Amino acid sequence: MATSLARKRPFVLVSHSNSGIHVRRFETRYAGEVAGLVFLDSAHEEQALRLHELDPAGPAPDEVMARVGWYVKPGQRLDWQTKVPLIVIGRGTPFERTARDGSNSQTNRMTEEQFAAWDRIWTEFQKDLAKRSPRGEYRLAQKSGRWIQRDQPELVVQAIRDVCRMARTR
Repeated sequence: MATSLARKRPFVLVSHSNSGIHVRRFETRYAGEVAGLVFLDSAHEEQALRLHELDPAGPAPDEVMARVGWYVKPGQRLDWQTKVPLIVIGRGTPFERTARDGSNSQTNRMTEEQFAAWDRIWTEFQKDLAKRSPRGEYRLAQKSGRWIQRDQPELVVQAIRDVCRMARTR
């Protein structure tokens, strides 16, 4: 099995949500193994800090969040860069307006202004990731929320094809 995989290198990695953090770590550690990247509504290492700044009543960044890969110390900034082709597809619909615990409770939730600000910050995160490659591109999945691969799979397929094409024309 390993022999057949070895012939198919380098890889185009496609990640969604938190796996974006893991893919960035993999690409940093094994740069020669990666031909390109596609991020689908990717988590961003700075998101826990920024969300807490926006919503101090919400959960504070902690050690569990740090183990996931989110930065938890004030002032930490993502310095990851890559040279491989990268397409970031961001959600086109706002986050669900739920309580901090994910329930439908009308208490223990951010205000509409905070939710709207978080939607803007999230889009900034997606665009920031795309800028981290000279061959990076941001695309908007206008009809999708969190699950772009379910809501608009054709966008994901096209992004993979485009990254493969870009990787071949290095």
